[in-house]
Amino acid sequence: MSNSQQAILQELVHFVRKNSPYYAEQYASVDATSPLQLTDLPVIHSETFWSFNTVDGNRLLTSAIIDGGIWASGGTTSMPKVSYYTRDELRRLVQAADIGMLRAGLLPGDRIANLFYAGDLYMGFVLFSLCLQELSIPNVLLPISGNITSDSAATHIVDLQATVILTNTTNITRVTSAMIEKGFIAERVRLILFAGEAFYPDLYPLVHRAFPNATIGPLQFSSVDAGMIGLPVKEAPPGSDGIDAVYVANKPSVIVEILNDDDKPITEPGIPGRIVITDLTRRLQPVIRYPMGDVGEWVDYKEEIFRPRGRDSVGVKIGTTMELPMLRAAVAKTIGDRSLGLFQVVVRRVDGKNEMIFRLVKDQDEPKDHDAVAKELQRNLEEIRPQFKKHVADGIVHPLRVEWVTVKELHFNARTGKLKDIIDERY
Repeated sequence: MSNSQQAILQELVHFVRKNSPYYAEQYASVDATSPLQLTDLPVIHSETFWSFNTVDGNRLLTSAIIDGGIWASGGTTSMPKVSYYTRDELRRLVQAADIGMLRAGLLPGDRIANLFYAGDLYMGFVLFSLCLQELSIPNVLLPISGNITSDSAATHIVDLQATVILTNTTNITRVTSAMIEKGFIAERVRLILFAGEAFYPDLYPLVHRAFPNATIGPLQFSSVDAGMIGLPVKEAPPGSDGIDAVYVANKPSVIVEILNDDDKPITEPGIPGRIVITDLTRRLQPVIRYPMGDVGEWVDYKEEIFRPRGRDSVGVKIGTTMELPMLRAAVAKTIGDRSLGLFQVVVRRVDGKNEMIFRLVKDQDEPKDHDAVAKELQRNLEEIRPQFKKHVADGIVHPLRVEWVTVKELHFNARTGKLKDIIDERY
């Protein structure tokens, strides 16, 4: 953290402690009279953060929102998690995203297909449409969205001669399958930029069948709640088979930390830990030492270059985000709450698709019909997260599986002895 960042942090802590009931409670014992380091501040506990950050009676925000936008950040349709941005904060988000797009390799005159989801409080489609309007180079926006049928999206990409596609991994997989079924080959597409999900190596051959001349690379590393975290390190080299998803922190606005299980900063490269974000510019909904739910590792600590390594125990991302409380609710509805303390979820890549496995502990009350339990668990999870049902029906992800195991077969943290709620084996 630079001297200028430290001065901004000092002022920000005074501001949020005065204006946000959550941070007033969070920082009650913090001595803000002497120069502050990030490590002087506690790491946010996600469930507490969101219990204060409600739609009614919000006790996190520093003021009422009267000019800006409200966006979805996971959660369920009945209990949405929403994030609040002022108009000025949205403008800064757009500016940072524009820098990322230029780094990723956009060229003057590109015809850019926006395949992110629109509506239902999603930010992606609106954000990138705004970005292309403000981009410093001429471009043509193709506002296709991820909401229409794959066949229609494929037709638009070919007929409108797209050269760049902005997408998440799920949507480009759907559209690629439709392209192959229709016999389409989009030779003009030279760049496919992904965000929101990892792009797995086993997808490259499939995508290149429909987009043979496309370079595949990262667009940005961000989330609605944490904001713009990282930008691509370099342009995608022409004709390459994709570049590693490596990002540089969106400095000086954002400070990225990678912490171990004891919340101590990791500075060595190649050692995974959870990614924690501090945004020095957001004042309405402050984000100070916020765990965004991803694991990462440093590539170059001094230059603030890092590589994401999947989700941590906050949740699972397989086309749509499913957080741990959501998974717990589905298990409780299926078999009661007797196993809630002893189950874990494993995420794998199987035959080019994501698969989620619920590992439940055997006991004397274990249901006899394991297949029935798996089907009911999937139904309950689909009720909570309808988009998961759509992805399964479309063949994008596998139906969930259930494994009945002993306690000894569960995975625990070797240092702390704590149960690992979620194990991401895709990396």
